[in-house]
Amino acid sequence: MEKIGSVCVRVDPRALESLGADLVTNDMVAMVELVKNSYDACASEVTVAFGHGNSSITITDNGKGMSQDIIENAWAVVATPYRLSNPTEKFNNIERTATGNKGLGRLSAARLGEKLEIITKQEGGPALLFRVIWKDLYSSQNLANGAFDLFDVSSDNLIQGHGTILKIEGLKSEWGASKIQDLKSELSRLINPFKGKLPDFDIAIKNEDREIDVFNWQDDEEKIKLNDFIDDPPYLFKGAVNAEKSVSYLFSYYKDYFNHEKREKKEINGAVSWEEITTAAKRDGMAVHDEVPCGTFSFEIRIWELSSDYLDEIASKYRIKARSIREIISRHKGMSVYRDGVLVMPKSEASLDWLGMDKRRISQIGRRLSTSQIIGIICITSKENPNIGDTTDRETFKTTPEFENFYAICNCGIVRQMQNLRLAHKPDDKEVRSTFKSLFEDVSPKKLEQKMDEIEKNGGTIKDAKEAVANYSSSFSGKIDSLREKMEYYAQLASAGTFSRLVIHEIRNAINPIQRYSSYTKEAYSPFSEKIEVSYNQCINSTQRLVDLSDTFMPLCNKKFKNENFFCDVKSQIEYSIRLIKDNLKGKNIEFDTSLVEAANVLLHPGEFQTILLNLLENSVYWLGRKYRSEGGEIIISTTPNDGYLLINVSDNGPGVDPTMKDRIFEPGVTAKLDGFGMGLVVVNEIVTSHGGYLKNVQPGDVGGATFEFTLPIAKGSEK
Repeated sequence: MEKIGSVCVRVDPRALESLGADLVTNDMVAMVELVKNSYDACASEVTVAFGHGNSSITITDNGKGMSQDIIENAWAVVATPYRLSNPTEKFNNIERTATGNKGLGRLSAARLGEKLEIITKQEGGPALLFRVIWKDLYSSQNLANGAFDLFDVSSDNLIQGHGTILKIEGLKSEWGASKIQDLKSELSRLINPFKGKLPDFDIAIKNEDREIDVFNWQDDEEKIKLNDFIDDPPYLFKGAVNAEKSVSYLFSYYKDYFNHEKREKKEINGAVSWEEITTAAKRDGMAVHDEVPCGTFSFEIRIWELSSDYLDEIASKYRIKARSIREIISRHKGMSVYRDGVLVMPKSEASLDWLGMDKRRISQIGRRLSTSQIIGIICITSKENPNIGDTTDRETFKTTPEFENFYAICNCGIVRQMQNLRLAHKPDDKEVRSTFKSLFEDVSPKKLEQKMDEIEKNGGTIKDAKEAVANYSSSFSGKIDSLREKMEYYAQLASAGTFSRLVIHEIRNAINPIQRYSSYTKEAYSPFSEKIEVSYNQCINSTQRLVDLSDTFMPLCNKKFKNENFFCDVKSQIEYSIRLIKDNLKGKNIEFDTSLVEAANVLLHPGEFQTILLNLLENSVYWLGRKYRSEGGEIIISTTPNDGYLLINVSDNGPGVDPTMKDRIFEPGVTAKLDGFGMGLVVVNEIVTSHGGYLKNVQPGDVGGATFEFTLPIAKGSEK
């Protein structure tokens, strides 16, 4: 082998175009990045000015400024490691951890305009000026020919003291009033809305010499403040994640929210273990890594209902228009991640739903929160969470094992628990499982007629009549919302049979070959590498999740359950169901007591009875597992004949059912289980009531925990 020479690796100048103008795909992201550069330079004030007639954008700050050495060896070095070796800046009694470390943020200017001019000055140093014409730089033969001239402009007095002026000309897009308004919203997200504003950092926008303060600006007729009703949400969910990746939380809500005299703030403390998070995450196909820490972090989520009754209540209390409430929430909506107090995600509308809340809301049967109902803050730090960061285009997070754990915790440990608690404690005193007759009685106009008769009898005026109509209209709107929820419930059950037959058929047909192929792959090619093992387990867990979901709806799709007379031996079916449950206890020390079960036959299919009992037993096992992690629990089943029906009682000594959820647990989508669908008790209730029985939660429980009681008709005559 003979060496014939050496080849140097070169970078074509057009690569800069990909890193800047092409990689940063959103004007808002580009502007936010440039303003964050001022923050990194320890500026306390930043002004973004738009020139007359869309001629230029100028960003001026009073930060540390740059020296000639920094310009040559940091600013002019693409992907400079400067921030990696200098993660913090100190200047003028301000110390900050840099928000970026990729050395690419400055190229965002190329996204916005054709030309860039920078004037910068350090305290006691010369004022320096240089210009970059991006087109000329991209068309040069190589980067060595892409030099720009540096000038000393101290005598021009362009900067007093210290700071930087960045001017972009030849703008590539139009910055009209609407777009500048959007920019104000994006820049306002830079701050944590629960803290008021960033310490020692103010941003102002000038549009044709009219200055607008980003954090407290004039909008049409109203002056909108950041912290107003935002500090008093109907629900609050906050807490922290520890080094073991477990979540501890405090959930607060108002009991009797619309009754000013009885309104009372309630608080619930709780925790979600890493074991529970991984179980839920794996069932949802998320990657988790037991041995990988993601660092400690905190969170706070404020939640609003956006129905008219809630908005009117807030508007009245804070003297603000209802439409403005939606607008203010919208500026900060969704889950935002802040590192060291500065926004990491989302940077644009495209990344707003980075946790997928809105997508899951559409696909779930239960009523789930959307991003437009919450302002959520997750606070991470460079020290505790160094491997959780955004990609070069700033539109999403880098996929690392640490981030995958972080994502699973946020979804399965925080958002899911928040969703369940909010749904469980959302004010609704009316029984959802009411008859259609009672539904329409709620919206009867008789009360209005009686009121109008009373006004006429007492010689009332037109003003009195208008007030009565307005009060009725307000009450009617609230009842329509309640009626809509109830109709959705009945529609779900009415369509469940048809829908379930189709879905179960398609799920089973699709999953069978996947399961067979997965089993063959395991036998033929295991052991797998770690990466393939993770993917394999995700495949198995995801398919099992679909099987479990289809099993949940099986009793609703079989017409013969309704059209034929079956019966089952209760005692043998209880014993069989307990055997099935024991096979999946995974070491849990739980005792079953069936000594009070009497021999009897009831009129329903054995499969239906198993669905009823297994749902109740699985609930008991789940909650006993949370209360007695190392000790034991007890489940007692008893039966008692009662006037042609068999009363069956299932009790445990777990934590029991929250009294405020006593009736709501039978609604679709309501669940306190971290990975629950909120349909188990709905299906159980539908089966029981279809046979003329009832299902209820008994308070207090017979043995200190939860007690469920249901009745089924006792079989008479010959067996089928």
